[in-house]
Amino acid sequence: MECVATGLPCDPAAGHTNASACKNCPAGTWSALLKNQVPEKCSPCELGKYQAGTGQSGCTSCELGKYQARTGQPECTSCPAGKTTTDTGTSDESQCVAKPTNTTSAQAAPKDTAYFVTLTITMPYSKAEFDMAKQDKFMAAVASAAGTTAANVEILAITEQRRRAGSVKVETKIRAIDSKSLDMLIGELGTGVALKVLINGKLKNQGLTESSSVTEPAKAGLSGAPIALSLVWVLVLAAHIFASSLVWS
Repeated sequence: MECVATGLPCDPAAGHTNASACKNCPAGTWSALLKNQVPEKCSPCELGKYQAGTGQSGCTSCELGKYQARTGQPECTSCPAGKTTTDTGTSDESQCVAKPTNTTSAQAAPKDTAYFVTLTITMPYSKAEFDMAKQDKFMAAVASAAGTTAANVEILAITEQRRRAGSVKVETKIRAIDSKSLDMLIGELGTGVALKVLINGKLKNQGLTESSSVTEPAKAGLSGAPIALSLVWVLVLAAHIFASSLVWS
């Protein structure tokens, strides 16, 4: 928060408690208030970073496939088509390199793979309208966006929106065969506005209507393995306790 009167951030320790006398630092900037220190002015985000919100205490490094060559920016710039970055926080387009060929992405991952992401895409169809033909096109579009095969895309649930007639939420799962291909898949999808634009472009290519919203991909990682293992141990322990009770009874 920046104090209008002084141009400095609001500092509770200095008695700046009147919200009307202060304003948020704008997008592309940040302000770190340290207790018992003189507050600083809003600082611009560094090269390779961005801040889309206002009144924030820091900036975010550009994601893979994006860069930011200027300071004080609210978003990062995507690398040209067919290129990506090798690390986050890239600050120049010259650091965009050709995307590596993901030879594993075209391979069908097992149904029970521990490597997958889920995302929910809201489609402007009723549940009846979103028939098997449209579902097949939908999965092909998502697969294309993720740089994988349609065999690795699965629709987990189709939920009709009560508040928005004629639209459904399509919970979608995209599988990968290992952690490397999963990371590359996530890099292909991207995040935020770029993700929605990518998905909608692929949907249009399949002759489908654009989605109204797309959630961020949620990475599963190896979460499935420990859970399955813990269940085995629970069953073993239960059997042991049951056997012990028979001995003592």
